[in-house]
Parts: sequence; structure tokens; C-alpha cells
Amino acid sequence: MVIRKVLLCFLSLIASATFAQNVGDTIVVKALDYTSKTRDTIVSFPNGNLTYEKVIMRYAMRCKDGLVSPPISGQTNRGCGEWDYSCNTYLTDSTKSDSLPRTTDRYLIIPNTNTSGIYSSTPTWSGRPIAQKLVNLQNVVSEDTSKVGVGNLIDSTTFKVSGNGGKVYILMTQTELSAAGLVAGDIDGFSFFNLGTGVALKNFKVSVKSTTLNSLAAPTTAFFNGFQETFYHNYNCVNGENRVQFYTPFIWDGSSNVVFELSYVGKPNNSKLNIQSHLAVNTNVLAAMEDYSYNFFPSNYIEADSYYGIPSNNQRTVEAWIKTTVKGKEIASWGTNSAGQKFSFRTENSGFLRLEINSGFAVGSTNVADGNWHHVALVFSGNTTSQIQFYVDGVLEVNSSVNNLAINTGNSLAVQVSNGFHGRYFEGEIDDLRIWSTALSPTTIADWSYRKVDASHPNYSSFELNYAAKEQTSIVEDESANGRNGVFNFSSSYKELVGEQHFKEFVAAAYRPNINLFQGTYNQSIIQDTVIDTTFQKPYAVIERSIYPKPGTIYSDSIASLTTNYWPQNNIMYDFNGVVISTTPSASSVTLQNSVLNYFDRSASQLEIMSFVTPYGINLDLGMAGKAWYFDVTDFTPILKGNKRLQMTRGGQFQEQMDIQFLFIVGTPPRDVVDIQQIWKVDMRSYAVISTDEYYEPRTVQLPTAASQFKLRSAITGHGQEGEFIPRNHYLRLNNGATTFNWQVWKECSENPVYPQGGTWIYDRAGWCPGMATDVKEYDITANVASSTSFDIDYGVTIATGTSNYIVNNQLVSYGAANFNLDARVTEIMSPTDRVEYARENPMCNNPEIEIQNSGSTTLTSATITYWINNSTTPLTYNWTGNLAFLQKAIVSLPVTPTFWAGAQQTNTFHAVISSVNGAADQYAYNDTMRSTFILPQIFPNQFYVQFYTNNAASESSYDIRDAAGVVLFQRNGMSNSTVYKDTLTLNQGCYSFNVYDSDDDGISFFANSDGNGSIQLRNTSGGVIRSIASDYGGGIKYQFNIATPVGVEEIDIKSSVIVYPNPSHSVVNIETIGKDIEELLIYDVKGQFVKQIQVSQGIHHQIHQVDVTSLEEGLYFVRLRSNGVMETKRFIVTH
Repeated sequence: MVIRKVLLCFLSLIASATFAQNVGDTIVVKALDYTSKTRDTIVSFPNGNLTYEKVIMRYAMRCKDGLVSPPISGQTNRGCGEWDYSCNTYLTDSTKSDSLPRTTDRYLIIPNTNTSGIYSSTPTWSGRPIAQKLVNLQNVVSEDTSKVGVGNLIDSTTFKVSGNGGKVYILMTQTELSAAGLVAGDIDGFSFFNLGTGVALKNFKVSVKSTTLNSLAAPTTAFFNGFQETFYHNYNCVNGENRVQFYTPFIWDGSSNVVFELSYVGKPNNSKLNIQSHLAVNTNVLAAMEDYSYNFFPSNYIEADSYYGIPSNNQRTVEAWIKTTVKGKEIASWGTNSAGQKFSFRTENSGFLRLEINSGFAVGSTNVADGNWHHVALVFSGNTTSQIQFYVDGVLEVNSSVNNLAINTGNSLAVQVSNGFHGRYFEGEIDDLRIWSTALSPTTIADWSYRKVDASHPNYSSFELNYAAKEQTSIVEDESANGRNGVFNFSSSYKELVGEQHFKEFVAAAYRPNINLFQGTYNQSIIQDTVIDTTFQKPYAVIERSIYPKPGTIYSDSIASLTTNYWPQNNIMYDFNGVVISTTPSASSVTLQNSVLNYFDRSASQLEIMSFVTPYGINLDLGMAGKAWYFDVTDFTPILKGNKRLQMTRGGQFQEQMDIQFLFIVGTPPRDVVDIQQIWKVDMRSYAVISTDEYYEPRTVQLPTAASQFKLRSAITGHGQEGEFIPRNHYLRLNNGATTFNWQVWKECSENPVYPQGGTWIYDRAGWCPGMATDVKEYDITANVASSTSFDIDYGVTIATGTSNYIVNNQLVSYGAANFNLDARVTEIMSPTDRVEYARENPMCNNPEIEIQNSGSTTLTSATITYWINNSTTPLTYNWTGNLAFLQKAIVSLPVTPTFWAGAQQTNTFHAVISSVNGAADQYAYNDTMRSTFILPQIFPNQFYVQFYTNNAASESSYDIRDAAGVVLFQRNGMSNSTVYKDTLTLNQGCYSFNVYDSDDDGISFFANSDGNGSIQLRNTSGGVIRSIASDYGGGIKYQFNIATPVGVEEIDIKSSVIVYPNPSHSVVNIETIGKDIEELLIYDVKGQFVKQIQVSQGIHHQIHQVDVTSLEEGLYFVRLRSNGVMETKRFIVTH
């Protein structure tokens, strides 16, 4: 038969040409290659009426640019990514929808949580008694007046007397006071001049203190403390002079500067207060007014419009004011949820500040979730999380915990406030969020924490973003010069500061009032005056929802909402202690009764075509060409047509470079694939929400009328400490339990063909291993749904505990009837092959092993298989017998003669053909043949020896030598710890295997145990190393070799060598040199710095030098030796 390969390169979003291909041809469609920068692309699959015998997904990966990631801080992601991540591939089918049943409350009341109850449709009020002090000045006995400030300017901006009022600080220096005639002693009051109409001030409070400050440009926390209250009462400002007589005098020492603190609450109908003033100098007046904060609660957050924060490892500062009692919540986040690429500034469960970057973090040491306002800041000026500095209220923190990792912030998520990657919504208030593209100094942070930023800020050119709440709108205005506005998601919510509550966002005023200070003797009385402060209660935003279904579409049901303001039901009166003493119901009461509304959240169906977990990348070398896996994806044929969106997601998509191709083999499949559909949307969910059917709830699935055979596909992976490392049973239950498929989700990892890896790759896991595809369970349900148009299905997992999360993919594949009565095909060649899936069994030199399948409706009882290598004219034949129903498979070992491998070259092709079935030719010859490429195993001399250096757990290890028939020729077990064993073998010509076993599945070198390190070498009789076996091999090694030298196979030069073992080591490293006259032997660290020189003996060609490494730090080291003027370098790793 003739197979032609046609390579078709498709460009995204461009329709493909007509595919006029012949049966047996292969159409290649490229999705991604190693240069691709995206993992979300449009792939153009073939259109037209062609059918395909099968479709193969070639899934290849390599470390970035073929590099190797060393175990050195900052370089651990240079090649392959350091950590293992889920990396799942999806194809979007816009003709179907993934749906999730959802519920929502009919009513949502913000910020209240009582969604059922009685409210008022008109405003209600609350009243609180306030103890004020009324000064009754009967007469002035004597008085001196000191005028501070002379000017005729009118200031109507510093004191905003409408609404919530504000707070003002006025500084007067000792020089000014003395020049005005003020003398040391009591200051009994002051006056100012209003040149406008009368204004009413509520809760007018005057406090005074002495200070050494000559300017208010940089107020710190300490500045706001130590004031003495001198006046507190409601006050009516009149046109002209307004005198404020203190109820208790302030004693001036005559040498200090003086600061006045004035706070007040305005009234909505107040006109402007026009104060006679003069120009302020040296920032001697600060004012704050009409200040708000953003109010956050679950599901409520702010997102910037197309601003993605500070990228890469660039310097940055994030600061904000926060107030909360809830720990473990997000303050500000952006980036990409991959190792080192996330940037999440939050509190952790202790209430300490935390930066989280995915796999790395830094944690502060002060609980900021104590219900008080705190100014918090994060400063980054280095490369890793160890350079993170936190400040709380202007004070540098001592970090309590750091997991060091390089920071390389991505740009997938725009800046969010109160949310990030994990839905940890802030609960409380945040204001004045600032982002800077520089590392602010401690002084700058402290000096500007209470002030509003303006152009005088020393780092103003690096001011990236400023969200300071100032008015109650859904648009969040950026007060930097960049216009990076944000928007509330869910619902805008604010809280306001009233009167003396103002404490931040102060601005330097342009004017200072002309003030008269009074010192004298007075007849006055102080009256304890109780004032009832009555204010309207804040309304609740009542959102009433309605559902508008959209069945049969890919669109979610619409949720309409109507927002109405309601108020608390009662007018309330409190006493001095805040205890309610009376309530009066509103005459406009409204009763709300909440209910649950059901709806569906839909999106275009995303079919999971591959579930894979990336390998641990430290020291992993996949080569420039990478490693390729081949997966049969014929079940997805119905959607592998036209332009389709392909996405790789779940965190690992950029750990390595990817090359994905789809190979369409033109022809007839064993049965036509009518349809494939996701039963539930693929998602990662906890055991808790799975067990309650919040996710993966029971469903009724419709069956395509054109189909007659049906199959379930299930791929499940467990995550979280318990979910990952505890095997549990999962099930699919059909038709209310009439049929239940139950299986354990667990995968053996110690035989992983991608090894060794730089992490805990040997540990068995729930359905997955690092560097491997997820196991897929398949169940034929044709008999279970016979004569039905639909069936009921439920998925679940038996009892679980702890952190048990599962990514669950369940699919239904529908087929037509069998296309052939009598047919069989070769589906796999396990050996000989160079495919990575079978690397543990290859290279090999004994019996080839293949997989055959009955692809016809007639039971397969016999098959004749013909097989050969390269262009051999003398193929072998094997007559298989058995009993295979339609689509059942069997593994077949094909016996070979002593001369079968004689025609092998350095690279070869193995051929296997089913030449007849059940004694006759089958109906479809195009699927009879399969080929594999392979290399031969190494050629050994007839005599050699095994040198096995045991670790500290020698009882776990054993090994043997077997011939091609599997007969044990030699074996060793019961070894002692830290001992070298040398076993010499003399073998005749033939194929052999060296097999190493480990009962604990952790090899003889593994970083995460206390077994120490061993080594294995196969050596010739002169001591030269023929083969060094990787000691981090997990469950065992099967290494095949030949005793022969076929024509064209290059022999190995074993005349001289240098071996370093055990590697890694924590105590002693052996440096063995064979066939070399060593002139110099030096050790260097990874930075190229000299460590030590080893004494060598000239003229001795076989030496073993033992080097004590207990005093060396952990890391990578290099042995540099010179022999006959030639330099040679070996490397080893020290672990402790």
C-alpha cells in the first residue's frame, strides 16, 4: 500500500482549501509550534466530505529553547518550568453549550444582609444625644487681642460647610504669635471674620496643641495625637466677626508653635463660608473634606479598565488605607496565575500583610484586620520575594515568613481591588489605593500617607494609578494623570466620613484665616448642653431580580434587576452609650420576602481533548526536538472541522514550549463517530460541592437518533493535599442506579517514562503524574440505553476529607454501527519504538510487542501477523489465536529469530502487518499496517561487570540479568548499606536485560528521603564505564543490551572516562578517572569561584579520589581536570 503525507500549513482565521485526498493519505494540521507565543488560537481543520480512519493528536513539548533549568535561584524556570501544573487542552464547539445550574436570591440588599423583612419606602431618621459644652460669656473683665495674619483675601474653599463637613489644621509659629503680642499663658479663645451670609455648623470642635513643626507638609501618625479640646458646640457663623470662647483655656508655653484643629459638620442648605484670609505659606494649613471610602463585601470589587499593573520584575509600590476585621482577603491584584507571575497584595489568615505570586510569597508581622484604619504599603525593588518590604502606618515591618521566588509579573488580569484570582473578596473599607512604578522610600511613604498626592510629590512622574473615593458613582476615577479609570463590578458601595472622622487625604490650603487670639479675664459659665443630633438613616439599595430563560442557546439565562432605595423600618432614638431607647415605625412600611431563583449559566461548549500535567523541570532535559506523545482523538472527529478555537489552560500552558499537530488519516473508521458532547462542564471543584450536587448534579442526557452505540469517557484528576495523594473511588450512575460504574482514581508514577525530574515525581497521585497524560476510563453503555432516547446520569466521589479538589471531565461519545464485518488492525507498537510513552521498555532487542484490535463486527479468533525491520526481504510470520469481540484489543509478543535484528542500522523502521484474519483477507487493508522508528540498544563486550554502590536503604534494592527469553542468569539482593558490589559476567552472543528493582519506588537517589545516594555503572574488565545508570529511577530500571557488533553499528569508546558518583551526594563524592594521566584536578562552584584542589598522582591511569563535601553549601559544583593539556569538566550536586 502507498501512504502519502501531505503537510498543510493553516493560518488562523483563514479558511482552508479543498482537501482532495486519497484513502491512506495523512493530512497534517498544525495548531501550535515551539515558537508560538499564545496558547489560545484558531485552528483550521479540514472541511468537506472526507472521512478518516483515525485522527491522531501529536502532543510535543520541550524546555524553553531547549535549555535546562538549574537548581539556582532565579534560573529555575529558564528551561522547563520548576513546578508541575495542570495543562489541559480544550476545543470550543459553538453548536453546543456547557451549562451550570445556578441559583440566585430574588432580593439583594446592599449593604444589609437581611433579605427578608420589613423596610420603609420613605426615609427614616436616627437621633443621638451629644454632650456639648455651651460657654456663656457674661462680660470681659480685661482682654488682650493678638492678630495673627493680615489680609483682605476671601477664602471660600478651605471650609466646606455643606454636607459632611471636614477637618482643618492651622499652624501658627512662635515667631508669629510673639510678633502679634501674644504672651505665654492662657489662650482663652479666638475669632475669625465671615464676609458672607450666616452659616450653621454642627458639632463644631476646636482642639489645640503645641508643636515643634514649622510646616504641615508631612504629617505623620504622631502629629494627630496630643490635642487638647477647648470648644465643642453647635455654632452659627454670622456675617462679620465670629468669636469662639473656649470652655477651658489652652496654656501656651511662649516658645512652641501652635496648631489648631477645627472639625465640623455642615448642613445641606448652607451657603459658602467666606473667610477673611491671607496667603498660606510653608504649608501651614491642611484641610480634608467630603471624604469617602470604598465599601467592599463578597462579590463586590473594582476592576481597572485595561490597566494591567506593573509587569515583569520592575520596581513598584502599592499603598492604601484599609479598615477590616475579616482576615485572608485581597487588597489589590494583577498578573497571571502562574509561578512567579501573579501579584496579589492581601491579608492572610493571621491578619498579616501578604504578597502572593503563586509558588512564592512574603508575609508581614502586624495584624491589620483589627477594625481600625491602617495605612499599608508594599515596596518591591529587587528580583525575588525576599526583597519585599511591608509598611504599616509608616513603619517598616519585619517579615515573618518568606518563600523565595523570582517575581516576573504577567499581564493576564487587569488590576483589581478587593478581588484577584481566587474570589477572596475584601470585607471592609479601602481608600486611596496608589500604584507607583518605583520603590518609594520609607520617608516618602510616611510623609504622604495622610496627604493627597499632587505634583509636588518627589515621585510624581512614577504615579501610575490612584483610586481615591470621592463621590458615589459606579465609575471609579483615577486621580493620577493617566486616566486609568475603573468600574465597580456587582454594585458600587461607599462609606463617608463625617466631621471629626476625617483623618486622611489632606490637601495644602492656599489661604490661612486672619485670626484674633484672646487672652484675658472673664466672667463666664459653662453649661453641659445635650444636643440631639438627628440624621437621616442611610438607605439600602434593594435589587430585585427576574430570570429570562434562553434554553437551546449558548447564552446564559438573563437576569434582569430593578434597584430601589429602601430605608430601615424604624425611626430610632439612642442614649449616650449607643443603646436604643425608643423606636417609631415608619408609616410607609414594605415587607420583602426573599426566594431562590433558578437559572442556567451557559457558554459555548469546551470539550477537553487532553488532560496533561507538566513535569518538574529542574535539571530536566527534553532536547531541542522535545518529546512527543501520540493520542488517538478520533472520538472528537465531529468537532475537528472548520475553524475551531483551541485553548490550553489551568496554569501549566507556558511552563514549556508546545508543538501540537493533528494527523488526519483519510479512510474509513471501524464505526462512524456521530457526536461527542460534554455531559458537564469541565471544572475543578471541591469534594464538598460535588457531594451536595452543587456541581455535577444528576442530569438527563438526550441521545442522537442517528447513533446506535454509545460510550462514556471519564478523565479525573485530584488536587489539594488530600485530593492529590489519597486514592478514592469515583462513580457514574445511570438511570437512578440501574447501572453504576465505579473505579479508583489513582495512577502509579514511579514508572514514569519522563525521568528523572526535579521534584517529587515518583509519588503516586489521583489520576495523574508529572509529565504524563491523565488516565481516561471508557465504558460502553450501548446495552444500558438500548431503545431509549435519553438516559439519566449522576457523577460522584465516595467520602473525602481535607482539601480534596477534582478536575472532572465526563463525555458521551455516540457512534453508528460497525462499518466492517471482518476486519482487524494494528493499533500500537510498544516495542521496538522511540516513542516517549514506551521509553522504559526501549531500546530493546528481544521480541517485538504490538497491540491489535478487532475492528469488525465478527468475533476475531485468529490473525496472521507479518513483521520485519527496514527493507528486509525475509519477514517473519506469527499466527495469533484468541477471542476478541468488536473493538476489543490484545497485546501480542512477536517471536524473533537470532538473525532478525541483523539488518539493523543506527536508525531503523519496524513494520507489522495483519495479513489475514480468521483465515481470510479482511475487508479494509488500509488499517492493516503500522510502522515505528527505533534505535538498537548498546553493544557490550562478552565480559563486563556491574558496579552497584548502595545507598542507606540497600534492603529496598535488587537486580538481575536476564536473557531474551526472560530467564534469570544472575541476581543479587540482600545487600548492605553504603557498600560497593562488583559482579562480573561472561555472556554469549545475544540479547540481555539488566533489571533493577526498588521495593519503595524511590530509586537509590531521591532528594525527598533520608536514604542517601547510590550509583550504578556497567564497566568493562579494564574498569572503563560502558554505561552509567541514572540513580533517580523510581520503581526500577529495565536496560537491554546486545552481546554482538552488527555491521554499521558504532562501537563505544570505553578506553578512558571520568565518573563522579554518587551524584547528588551529601557526604562524599568519588571522582574516578580511567585511562587518563591527570595533571590537575580542581573544584569550582556554580559562580565560577574556586573551591578546592585535589592532589593527583602522575602516571597512574586509574585513580579514585574521595572528596568530603559535608562542608560545602547545597548547590551545583564543577570538577575541572586537565589531562595531556586537554580540559574536561564534570558536574555534581551537593545536598544536605
